[in-house]
Order: sequence, then C-alpha cells, then structure tokens
Amino acid sequence: MRIVPSEQVQALGHCVYTTLRIHAHQLLYWDGHMERLKSSMDFFGMQPEIHPELKSWIEAQTLEQGLCRITVTETEVMVSFRGFKPIPEKITVMLTDQVVHPVLGLHKTGNHLPYALAAKEVQQSGAFEGLMWDASEQFVVDGTRAGFLLQKNGLFFQPLGGLPSVTRDAALREMGIQAEHVWVTREDLFSADRLWLCGSGMGILPVDTLKDQGEERNFTSSPLPVRSVGLIPPRAPVNR
Repeated sequence: MRIVPSEQVQALGHCVYTTLRIHAHQLLYWDGHMERLKSSMDFFGMQPEIHPELKSWIEAQTLEQGLCRITVTETEVMVSFRGFKPIPEKITVMLTDQVVHPVLGLHKTGNHLPYALAAKEVQQSGAFEGLMWDASEQFVVDGTRAGFLLQKNGLFFQPLGGLPSVTRDAALREMGIQAEHVWVTREDLFSADRLWLCGSGMGILPVDTLKDQGEERNFTSSPLPVRSVGLIPPRAPVNR
C-alpha cells in the first residue's frame, strides 16, 4: 500500500474505492466502509489483500480531520487524503440530466464520467449537489457525491438503484428507525416533507431547496437528531 496524491487516484479507471471521514486522527465507520469495499472487490474480481494493519497505518499518517480515500486496483491498494469542501449555509439541490449505470452505480468505481457531467451541471446552476436518474430516467437513485434520505408523512425512505450509503445507514442505526427502500420518483421528492444528503464529506445535511426545470420546492431545513461526529456536517459544532 502507498500514499498517492488525490488528483492522481481520481484519474484511475479500473478501480473501486471508498472515502472515509477522519476525526481526531481516527477513521470513522471503518467496518461499514470495508464491508462495502470488499463487496465491490469481490464483484469485480479484484484480489489485493486489505492488510489487517491498514487502519492503524492510515491513522498514523493522517491529518487531525479530513477525508481519506482507499482505492483498490487489480494489483494494489492506494491511500490519498484531502480536506473538506466548503458547505454553504443554504443547501440547494437540483435534478440533473445524467443517468447512473445500472450495475456500476451500485459500487464506487473509477467510472466517473456520468458524475463529472452531472457535477458540471451543478456548478453551472450554482447548486450544491445534483441528483441523478436510473437507466429508465423514471427514478432518482443517487447524487453526484452523496446519497439522500427523504421523509414524508412521518416515514423515512431511501432510494433503490444507487450506492449503499454508509453514512445514511449509520444515522438510521443511531436513531433506531427504519427507512424503506423504494424507487423514488421526481414527484416523491417534490412532495416530501424533508430531504437530507448523506455522505462522508458532509455528514447528514438538510436540504433547503430542490430545483428542476424552473420548479422549486422549499423544505423546512431540519437536522436529524444525531450526535455522532461523523454524522454532523463538518462546519457545524458537535453537541456534547
């Protein structure tokens, strides 16, 4: 295993990876990330060993806080680090025109083109994040860099068809609630009571506004009742 510059690993094609949050030199939700990463390695037939001492080795290298990406190719394991991206006070999410691959979208892979195209739409619109469609373009399944969770009539729902979110799973466990896996339509999003983004680099982040084709839906921006540092947006203080 070796440390590689972040921009170099992002250029890799045939690889799988996971991104973990670092807090106080500790990698958060390690077991969940390793379970998802090893599942992807098995699916794509990648054989490099995840060394038992990898976690302690990384933690000895890390910054006090930030993000660590573990990338696996057919022949090696690579590690890279970066800081958090700024999070604005108001979170606007848009629906992009891009489609997630029906198989690759279930894994974190080096196939970045759909996400890069969606991210370009997001940047041009001035939004914070963009959501993407399944191959049928009927269902919204994932974001360019985060999953999502929605609430309607007091019930929680998470999308089918996208990457399983370690951060979302951790939040649901902490709250002791169930979120049904459903195919999420555009109408489901616009009729939801609340919407959150879920990811290592942002924790559980409440969405203020959803936009699509000139239509806007404003939500009551309400943080989930979670206390673990890995679930709180990096800009926010941790409640003790």
